[in-house]
Formats: sequence, C-alpha cells, structure tokens
Amino acid sequence: MSRRTLLSSEQRGRLFGIPTDPPEMAKRYVLSADDLALVGAKRRSGNRLGFAVQLCLLRYPGWPLRPDERPPQNLVEFVAQQIGADPAEMETYPAWAETRREHLVLLQKVFRYRPYGSSYSGSLRAYLQTEALATDSAFTLVQLAMEWLRERKVILPALTTLESLVRSVRSLVERQVYWRLANGLGEAQKRELTKLLDLGPSKGSVLGWLRRVPRSCSFAGILDPAADLGPGFGIAP
Repeated sequence: MSRRTLLSSEQRGRLFGIPTDPPEMAKRYVLSADDLALVGAKRRSGNRLGFAVQLCLLRYPGWPLRPDERPPQNLVEFVAQQIGADPAEMETYPAWAETRREHLVLLQKVFRYRPYGSSYSGSLRAYLQTEALATDSAFTLVQLAMEWLRERKVILPALTTLESLVRSVRSLVERQVYWRLANGLGEAQKRELTKLLDLGPSKGSVLGWLRRVPRSCSFAGILDPAADLGPGFGIAP
C-alpha cells in the first residue's frame, strides 16, 4: 500500500477527531475538582479557558493545542461552562505562543505527560509486532498504538509517524510469517506449491485463477475463470 493511502481520510477522522457530541464530551472532558482548582489558579479568564482546553485535548485525543489550532466550538463551550468563562475568550488564546508553551510544560509536570521519543518507539514497535500477528489492518494497528501511548500518558506524535511505524511493522511481520511458513514446508510441499505458478496452455496460472473473483456465485460462474487456463485446470464435476 502506498504511503499516501495507508489510512483513508475517513479513518483519519475517526482516529484523530475531537469529540463534539454531548455524551462523548461528558465521557472525556468533565473536569474534576482538582482540575478546576488548577485551572482556577490562572489569573485571566482567557488563560483559564485555554489551559483547561489544553488539558482536555492532552487527555483525548492525546496532544496539546497546536499553534493556530481552533478547537471545535462545542468543546470550547462545554469547557467554558464548567469554569465559568466566556467561550469567545478562546479566540485569542492560540496566538499567545509563550503562554501556551508555559501551560503545556505545567500540564506535563502536574499530570506526568511525556513526549514521544526513542524511549517509547522501541517498546511500541515490539508491542505492535505482536499485535500484527493477529491483524493486518493498518487502522486497527494505528488505533492500538494510540491507545498504548495514551495508557502511558505519552503525547501522541504526528499521524505520519504512527503510519510509518505501522507500515514498517507490517512489512517486518509479513517477512517473518513468510519465512516461518516456508521453513516449515518439506521439499515435496514446496514443489506442489511451485506448480501453482506454472502457466497453463491458454493463459494464467492456477494461483492466478484461485485469486480471481467469480463472475457470479453460480456453479457456472465459479467454473468460468478456469476455462481461460486450458485443459487440466478446471474443477472436476
């Protein structure tokens, strides 16, 4: 699969989307008494709102507020209602780069969030190699990677980083599985499998025929592709 199509736009939205419906926001973004006390320590109302929104985003999906990022209005209003702030004050917060960075440092310290780096990438790779034996789905593997990082309070890296890791893991596991299967075969079995690649008198191989989709689910439809391979490649009645 090409680098551009490892995940579709719809899959990216499902993985990295910020919840905006009330039940999901209530599940993810209700602030505790300790959270509210920490937020309340900020002097300006706009800072309190931005700080609280950053905390929510760190918890889910798992990254801080990015430069010039505008969180969904539903989320801003949900958080603003909890801390008694005006949602409109969020408009200027992303522009305060230094304040945003200071807030992130404090959130990381208080809630023990850690940046993604080499100390986690190796362990995550080992975990995904085990999971990749059970599924070949890129979406599932990226999802598992994100959950693994969240459980350890590791700030999620860019999606391209996770896609690259999953692509590498899938390729490695595919090679490992191939060699395990190949090394477990006897010489007679290998010869029989090689015959599947032999071309028929007409065109195509038995393997090619096995991989083709019948034109219909009827008996005739299933037999039809075999006709292209010539005598000896059909299914006996």
